[in-house]
Amino acid sequence: MEKRRIIRDYDASAPIYDARYSEEQTIKIGFVLGRAKPEQGDLVIDAGCGTGMLFRSLRGARQIVGVDASLSMLREARKKATEEVDLIMADIEALPLVNGCCDMAYSISVLQLIDDPKKAIGEVVRVVRDGGIVALSILRKSDNIRDVVDAYGGDLPFTDSESMKDVFIIGRKRAEGA
Repeated sequence: MEKRRIIRDYDASAPIYDARYSEEQTIKIGFVLGRAKPEQGDLVIDAGCGTGMLFRSLRGARQIVGVDASLSMLREARKKATEEVDLIMADIEALPLVNGCCDMAYSISVLQLIDDPKKAIGEVVRVVRDGGIVALSILRKSDNIRDVVDAYGGDLPFTDSESMKDVFIIGRKRAEGA
C-alpha cells in the first residue's frame, strides 16, 4: 500500500472519522480492554491512535503515548487528550521510542494498512518491556492477515471473533530467550 495515499485519505477523513466508525471501534476497544487493561501507573502506547478513541478507556495509566502518521488524526486526538497524553507523529514501522519503555501497547485496526506488518509488529513489541502486554488487531478481510498471525500469532493468544470485523492477538511479551 502506498503510505502517502493512506495518510492523505486519513487526513481527509479525520473530521468525520468518529461519526463514521465510533460504534464499531467502541466494540473492539471493549473487547481488547476486557483482556488487556492498564494498571495504575502504566506507561501505554497506542500505535496508530487515530482520533484518540482509546484514550478515555485508558484512564489510570500514568502516561499515554498516541502515535499516528496522520497530522489531521492527531489534531482530532488532541481534542480527547488529557494532560497524561502525549502525541507523536510517526510511522508505526519506525517508532521513535526506546526499547522496553512501555508497559502496554495497543494497535487496533491498523496493521491492515501496513505493507510490512511483521516490521510494524516488531516495532510495537520492541517498545514493550519484557512481561508487558501487547494488544493488536487487524481487519479480518485483510490481505495480509496471515503475515500478522505468522509474525506474532504463535507467541500470543489469537482470537478470531465472528461478531467483530477484526482478529485479535493479545498477551504478554516474553523475555528474550525465555
